[in-house]
Amino acid sequence: MDVFNIFSGEPEDLSGDDPEGYRSHSVRVGPKIGASRLGMSIYDLPEGQAVCP
Repeated sequence: MDVFNIFSGEPEDLSGDDPEGYRSHSVRVGPKIGASRLGMSIYDLPEGQAVCP
């Protein structure tokens, strides 16, 4: 199994067409460590933004 450091790993911008207020960056940890059944995501939210309503 690979190692992924949550403090230095680079999140991806997945906001695409998301409206203002719902823009964030995230990283899916499972694929980063070679896991196929781990459903863990880490979100980096700028001030004033949210993941969902």
